[in-house]
Amino acid sequence: MKLQPGDRVHLKTENVDGVVVEVKTRSIVVRVPDPKRGEIHERHVNADDLERLATTKEALLDVQRAHPATVMTFAVDPARWICIDDAHVREDRVDAWLTSLRTMYRELGAGIEETVVLVGLHRRRVLAISAVTGHAVFHKMQNAWDAHKMVVERHDIPESRTLDILRVVAVGGTPRLDMEPEYAYGAVSVKAAPAEMPPFTASAKALLAGSSAGLEGGILLAGDDDSHEFLFTRWAGRAAAQAFALDARNHVVLPPTQRLGDEAEIYETVDVSS
Repeated sequence: MKLQPGDRVHLKTENVDGVVVEVKTRSIVVRVPDPKRGEIHERHVNADDLERLATTKEALLDVQRAHPATVMTFAVDPARWICIDDAHVREDRVDAWLTSLRTMYRELGAGIEETVVLVGLHRRRVLAISAVTGHAVFHKMQNAWDAHKMVVERHDIPESRTLDILRVVAVGGTPRLDMEPEYAYGAVSVKAAPAEMPPFTASAKALLAGSSAGLEGGILLAGDDDSHEFLFTRWAGRAAAQAFALDARNHVVLPPTQRLGDEAEIYETVDVSS
C-alpha cells in the first residue's frame, strides 16, 4: 500500500481515522483527532497498522458517473460575478459540511448558475465557487445560512466562514475548475489595504502569463474595493500543486501585512450536484 501526504487512513489498533502528514522510511506520520479533548495529535504509525480510506473524490465517484462532470470555465468579464464561500472546517466534519452545501445551494436555486466545490488536501478547508447573476443573489446567499432550517449541530460545522463576491481580472493557460483527477489546484487568498495590493496583483498576473513547470493555467479574482484578491492555479498533479503551496512566497509578492498560513493550500474538486 503506497501512501502519500493527504491520504485518509484508518488506524486499526486505535479504531480511529486520520490524515497522513508525512511518509518516512520506517513510519507514517498521521494526524488524528482526540474527540474527548477536541484536539488534533500527530502519531508515528507502522504502515501495516494503517488502512487507506477512500478520498472524498473517490467516495463520490458514483455521483460523478450519474451526473455530467462539473466544469467551470473562466474569462475576464466585468459582467460576470463569482461568489467564494470559504469555510474552515474540522477534518472529521468535512463530509457533513459537503452535505449541508449540497442542500443549501440546491434550495437557493435561481441566480446561482453553477458551482464547483474544492476540498483542501488536509480536509480543513472547503471552498464553494459559484457563478451568480449579481449582488442580489450574493445577499440572498449571505442570508441563507441563518435562514436555512437545519439541525443545530450543522450550524456549528464550520469553525469560520466568509462569503465574498469578486470578478475575474486575469486568466492564463486553461482557466477552469473540473473533476478531472489528474489535476490539483492551488489557492492563495490575499486581503490587505488597497495601496498594498498592486505588487501582488502584478506578480499573480505574471505567474498566470508565464510557464512555470506543471502549471496548466489559473485565474485571478478581485473584489470591488481592491482589498481582496483570490488566485487559483491549476497544476498537473498533486505534487506540482503542493510544491507551489509550500513555495508560494517565491511565486507571488505578498503584501507586508499578509500572513500566508493555510491561505496557500492544495485542493481537489468534489461533486455536490446530487
